[in-house]
Amino acid sequence: MTLTQDNDAAFLELVKANSQGELSPLEIGIHALKYVELSEGGRGKKGGLREYARELGRSEGTLRPYKEAAKILDIIKCVDIHALLDKANHLSHISKVQPQYWQQLTELLIEKDWSVKQTEVNVSAIKDIDIPECFWQWLNPETTQLS
Repeated sequence: MTLTQDNDAAFLELVKANSQGELSPLEIGIHALKYVELSEGGRGKKGGLREYARELGRSEGTLRPYKEAAKILDIIKCVDIHALLDKANHLSHISKVQPQYWQQLTELLIEKDWSVKQTEVNVSAIKDIDIPECFWQWLNPETTQLS
């Protein structure tokens, strides 16, 4: 007898069996982003991230930042994902600003090797600034003065 699973079900089983930590939080977030549908009916209803977290034996609060971090990878381009696998908490902070800033902030994160705290401070510094997109192209890691 041959047992087959689709890719999502197989990966869910891998995530559930991740007791040895083979998967990074970012990889788990990527799966949550692709696998978890928004729950219908709002808070407290079956499905969504809460149900996914329950299946994994984790809290929704633990998985939410991982999922938010993974959203960035759907938007940014030309970034080596391997350089980000251990940066889910960093990316979670970056996800709190407008998406048009994600690319540059992620490149700065990699280039300057920010700690989580440095990422949080730099994101907080620009969080409320609304730079028109036509000027954002002028900013780049060489000219941006974030520390």
